[in-house]
Amino acid sequence: MNKKRIFALLLMGCVSSNAFCGIKDIINTKGWFIGASAGLVWPHLGANSTSVANGLDYLPPPANYDLYSINRTPNTTGSFSFYAGYRWDRPSRIIPHYSLALHYEYLSQFSINGSVYQQSQVPSTAIYSYSYDCSSNIFTLLGKIDLYDFHSFAPYLTFGLGIASTALEEYLESYLGGDSAARVNPGYQSKTSANFTYSLGMGVDYFITPKITASLGYKYADLGNVKSGSGVSDWSDTSLSFGKLTTNTVLLSISYQLT
Repeated sequence: MNKKRIFALLLMGCVSSNAFCGIKDIINTKGWFIGASAGLVWPHLGANSTSVANGLDYLPPPANYDLYSINRTPNTTGSFSFYAGYRWDRPSRIIPHYSLALHYEYLSQFSINGSVYQQSQVPSTAIYSYSYDCSSNIFTLLGKIDLYDFHSFAPYLTFGLGIASTALEEYLESYLGGDSAARVNPGYQSKTSANFTYSLGMGVDYFITPKITASLGYKYADLGNVKSGSGVSDWSDTSLSFGKLTTNTVLLSISYQLT
């Protein structure tokens, strides 16, 4: 038997028997699981400014509106989540596992802020600064696909749909000084809005044991439009619109196989 035939037989043995070539069997992870994750989040707002009527109706636009600038990239914040679901296996290294899980995520409080420009002043200058605290409770149904089994590692993709309950609280406004006298604080009220949300993600699973999996990943989420409550007194007919809230998150997760 020549060398080429011996090599061919060895190669056929590799294809038919992973153990012959020293390749670990595909890890069986089928069944119910629970998990938790923590993340570092970069929020982003869709609008760079918003305008509200200032009550000076006798003046022509834009002097009868106050302009609120919006810092579209607030400071980073954190998140944590808990989840439970079911995972299926396939006898293949390509898409060896896929799962469906219910997720609860809390997006920790961060500050939406900017400046207020009284456009009735010439030239228009920032007369006030403002801030609003924002947080969100997010409920999603998340699908996950492991793309390929590299022994103990598997890259994955995720797609989620759900509801984001986003809260704006504690409106604060500070007078910066200038030629005009300080006005009455609009006192925009707290408001919680429920919006449709979706997410897309990718990352890598590491199977520590057949029952314990650690994951490192990235997730993009669209949490819908964010809007304040109404103001008080003369500002009761106005509110602030901050546009669409999206997040970019780096996640570290761990899950445990129950069955």
